[in-house]
Amino acid sequence: MSSQLPSRNPTAYLGTRSTNPGQVYFKTHDPVSTVDFRPYYPGDWWINTASNSVWNLVKKTTTSGTWVGFSGGSGDIEQITPSTGAAIIPTGNNVNILGDAASGVDTTNTASDTITISIDDATTTSKGVSEYDASLFTVTAGDVTIKDCSTTTKGVAEFDPTYFSVTAGVATLNVPVAITAGGTNAGSFSTSTGIVKYDGTRLVSSTTATLDSSNRYVNTAQPIFTALAPLQTNATGDNTDYTVQFTTVTKNVGGAFDGTSTFTAPVTGNYSFNYVITTNGYLAANTAYNVAFKVNMTDVDMIFCNPFVCSSGGVLRTSGSQIFSLNATDTVIVLLTVSNGTKVINVTDGRFQGYLLF
Repeated sequence: MSSQLPSRNPTAYLGTRSTNPGQVYFKTHDPVSTVDFRPYYPGDWWINTASNSVWNLVKKTTTSGTWVGFSGGSGDIEQITPSTGAAIIPTGNNVNILGDAASGVDTTNTASDTITISIDDATTTSKGVSEYDASLFTVTAGDVTIKDCSTTTKGVAEFDPTYFSVTAGVATLNVPVAITAGGTNAGSFSTSTGIVKYDGTRLVSSTTATLDSSNRYVNTAQPIFTALAPLQTNATGDNTDYTVQFTTVTKNVGGAFDGTSTFTAPVTGNYSFNYVITTNGYLAANTAYNVAFKVNMTDVDMIFCNPFVCSSGGVLRTSGSQIFSLNATDTVIVLLTVSNGTKVINVTDGRFQGYLLF
């Protein structure tokens, strides 16, 4: 018959050790269950001296330990930090929170550990929004109501009874108001200008667009140009697409015409164009004549004929007009093409005009 000696640690299978009580370890961080478990046993204590927290190992497996933390009891408040200003250090372990009904703020100790701060009902002129003027507002339980603006001493009519009439709080503009230097650099907007615009910062009088007293509109900045063509020899005749030159500029408001041949739209809008061209030098072989407005890369044909038949004494004069919807930076030129002969066709004179409609 065999027998076994009793174990010196009968609870070793639970992960305990024979020593009792558990060991105490002083550390500077809290224990991590999957890291801090191998050299420790259930019943051991872990004290984090950095945070003054205490932990006890209550369970241990082959891969982790279960540490239970213990929080401390009540302690002293070392300081109170407001949203602005320096921190408040208690004097004799006490910090006063002040407020009373007269100032519109009450502080009430509703429980042993709770202070309630509340804003009083703004029912008098000494508190709340009615602080501004009790003759204009009534306040009940914090709700603000504007009084009847029936006289010129209240509400919108306060501005100037010359310009406004007020009935039961509804303001009506009686006469036009001159806006003075608050919204513009000028002292006021004159009726001779008639048009006000916003320049991105303030209201300003328009110096170019005007409406007179009869509502006639004038805009001295409206893009418009007129340019004349000089003599241009041997321009085409052999199928050459010739850009007609208009180098004598008589009008160019806004500078959209380049002084040679091309108009570039300064803004998106609808534009009207017209031309007149006189050419000569036609021979019997010249059987095709075409004038077109070229908008960007697209030809818009205006005239197509047999120039030898249509001309008189070898001279042909044609004209045309067109309205285009252009985007800003679109370009327009006048293109002349005479075909089936030699390059002997001359441009003797001409005119190119255009302007922004709207």
